[in-house]
Amino acid sequence: MKMAPFLACAIWRLGCVDCKPQVTGQQCDQCLPGYYGLDTGRGCVPCNYSVEGCTSDNCTKNGQCSCVPGVGGKTCDRCSHGLYGYQDGGCTPCDCAHTQNNCDPDSGECLCPPHTQGLKCEECKEGYWNLDPERGCQACNCSIAGSTGPQCDVLSGQCHCKEGFGGQNCDQCSLGYRRFPDCVPCDCDPRGTLADTCDLEQGLCSCTEDSGTCSCKIMLAFDELLLHVVSQSNLKGTVEGVHFQDPDTLLDAEAVLQHVHGEPFYWRLPKQFEGDEDCAPGYHRGKLPESCGWGPRPLLAPCVPCSCNNHSDVCDLETGQCLEPAGGIL
Repeated sequence: MKMAPFLACAIWRLGCVDCKPQVTGQQCDQCLPGYYGLDTGRGCVPCNYSVEGCTSDNCTKNGQCSCVPGVGGKTCDRCSHGLYGYQDGGCTPCDCAHTQNNCDPDSGECLCPPHTQGLKCEECKEGYWNLDPERGCQACNCSIAGSTGPQCDVLSGQCHCKEGFGGQNCDQCSLGYRRFPDCVPCDCDPRGTLADTCDLEQGLCSCTEDSGTCSCKIMLAFDELLLHVVSQSNLKGTVEGVHFQDPDTLLDAEAVLQHVHGEPFYWRLPKQFEGDEDCAPGYHRGKLPESCGWGPRPLLAPCVPCSCNNHSDVCDLETGQCLEPAGGIL
């Protein structure tokens, strides 16, 4: 038999679909009253609330029921702080003003909160901090290796660290030290270490954990750090196109060609390794010989005798112009 269109529509609107257990709604998007846990993907489960302690049959998506005043717990089946003796949805107030109104939840005996002390339970025991009237105090957990003792600041929980140690619990090395629990000094010199690895006010810098290597600055004095690229026709050379990436020096040949015309290229040694390039007295720098087509062409012209016809023993080192003994030109 063919179903009337209006009847099929009515059934659809009522949510005639196959939902998971205890799930309802046209899109199966809500739990039945008294159930929760749709997000688990397995259907909904009972709230398991205390009938006397809850104000309704429903609970939140996490299963928390709405409790009557003075009652607590996820299912409203125990007394709130300051009350004891849960029965039939009601509790009796603790008579414990001297213990911050804390008492045994069953007998009503006055008790201090965990890890507290004093006539009125008004302070934490040694090794604890963060006094709470209901939960008591929590442990400092100060590192034996890194702290001066078990007690921390009672308000912040910060342990008192030995030199070279840091962190809330002194369980790590502070800036300028490495290799916990030894925490040996890095001994980096702030003047030569990258600023973003240092605290200049303290004069301390970080280093690598294993080797203790400091992050050194890369000086921008190209003449000292970067090797010049030279050719036989350009002994002065250039540092354009030369890049330093520790520990390597890289060369961009196209950039070098814009400043040093002609190949092959050579690295020019730093001045401290070049040795004495001056000619001896009575000699001057001659001209580079023309290439013979075989063998490498020398980079420096040879030293040749001064041609002063016995009028002088010295000449200009570059031009060969004869000089008077006092330095004047003949």
